[in-house]
Amino acid sequence: MSAALLVLMTVAVSMILRFQYRDQVMALDLFEAMLAPAVFALPPVVVVALAAIATAIAQVFLRANPIKALFNVAQWTLAAGLTVIVFHELRPSAGGLTWGSALALVAAMTVGALANTFALTFVIALAQGQRVRQAIKGMVPTLLLGWAVNTSFGLLFVASYRANPFILALFVVPLLVLRWSHRSYAAVLADKARLAGMHRATRALVGPINPRDAIPHFVTEVLHCFDARAAQLVVRDGDTRIVYTSDADGTRVSTEQGESESLAWALAMRARTSRITRSTSAPLLVEMLKAEGLRDCIAAPLFTDGRVLGVLAAYDCSGPEGFEEGELAVLETLAREAAGALAKGSLLDSILEERRKLSEIVEHTSDGIVTFAADGTIQLWNRGMEVITGYSAIESVGAHGLDRLRARDEAGVDVMVDRWANGIALPSQLQIITSEGDTRWLACSATLVNDGDGRPHLLILVVRDVTRAHEVERLKDDFVATVSHELRTPLTPIKGFAMTLVESGDSLSSADRTVAARSILRQAEHLERLVVNLLDAPSWSGAWTTAGTTPSSTFR
Repeated sequence: MSAALLVLMTVAVSMILRFQYRDQVMALDLFEAMLAPAVFALPPVVVVALAAIATAIAQVFLRANPIKALFNVAQWTLAAGLTVIVFHELRPSAGGLTWGSALALVAAMTVGALANTFALTFVIALAQGQRVRQAIKGMVPTLLLGWAVNTSFGLLFVASYRANPFILALFVVPLLVLRWSHRSYAAVLADKARLAGMHRATRALVGPINPRDAIPHFVTEVLHCFDARAAQLVVRDGDTRIVYTSDADGTRVSTEQGESESLAWALAMRARTSRITRSTSAPLLVEMLKAEGLRDCIAAPLFTDGRVLGVLAAYDCSGPEGFEEGELAVLETLAREAAGALAKGSLLDSILEERRKLSEIVEHTSDGIVTFAADGTIQLWNRGMEVITGYSAIESVGAHGLDRLRARDEAGVDVMVDRWANGIALPSQLQIITSEGDTRWLACSATLVNDGDGRPHLLILVVRDVTRAHEVERLKDDFVATVSHELRTPLTPIKGFAMTLVESGDSLSSADRTVAARSILRQAEHLERLVVNLLDAPSWSGAWTTAGTTPSSTFR
């Protein structure tokens, strides 16, 4: 029986589940489950000896490092000794498997598991320069799983052995099933942790208006997601590269020149999601990995418009073996989210830049620009409107219509601009009263903007101060009326005397014909002087030209 238990304990130690924690590898196995029947049935000295021998044989089979092999032998020998001591101290006097002996066995296996866990985490914490509590924090789910499985099957093995000692030969079957289920469950736990980390990382990108502002927080979440030593996001920006790095020292941002070659950018140039270890057939990357003092890394490129924008990488990730594909899938998804966030950030930057340019144009144009919402409130009042009306944007934005300006049309009728959404047509010219009480005439051009449903949404009103042109137009009308009257004055007697000479010239005396001819000459000379005076007045030409430039208005 001792030989059979030795073989089974050796097999149990050899069937391990590796759990990577930074530079250390924690190996979970089924040794405690096979230790239970030995503790129950064999003398304490024999149990401790079997534990030491089985562990030593397994270390040779696994080709473990001599120092680690020695530690593992001492660790399991100590755990086996404590388990035996606790069991024999708590075991009732009855020799069968009773409730009392079962509880004693559970307590003994728990003490052995705690001793084993403390020894392991103490070494890891010592190697990493961390506290034991910090080292064990990320491994608690897997350790609890190991304890629960080993204790449960330990009791099952004891009960089976007590029923029939020859059933030991079949214990190898549940050991295989245990190893497979243990490994699968550990992968499920890792998968759950990675997905939760991915959710936190992607949620970090949707917080700020500009996703670029969330990149440092995103990289920090990637670090926690993979329980890695460091995480990096490298983004190409012209001839430089922006590097976001998160590690134990915090999160920081740096830049790299385009010609420099870093490990992260070398990974980006592979243009595929990959895992690099010191045994990978990529000599250059392996050398760069060693130069950085790293064990391994996983990297996923960031694509935009079919070209590599950057790379997302995590270094020295922790977790169980057999979860490599899951880790790469999660990292690739995070890389796509990062690429999308960067693209949105670039688009937002472009929109803000165009908005800034438009704002500068609106503010610096000499024309006044004012926009009205559907309820008639003013939403925009540019610098041109301030100059024209004398009212500032602070006073005007939010006000209702143009009531303060007392807007009227050319007929002197009040214009209700605030009712534009109800189909009220706007005149081509408005008369307003400025803040200083001056009367000004504005030429208006209105543009109607509808929303997605075709309903009036916004009115854009562009105005130009045409007060001077309006005055010129009035002067032109007065001028035309005056000139018409002055020209008709000499034309009337000329036409009258000419008709008299044509119709009754033969019946007139020579003296009358002379009077008529002299009157025609005198009025013609008067008309000539009027024409010469008109031609010698250049200011009128300027007035006519200015009046001709009065802007027109359209309402669309």
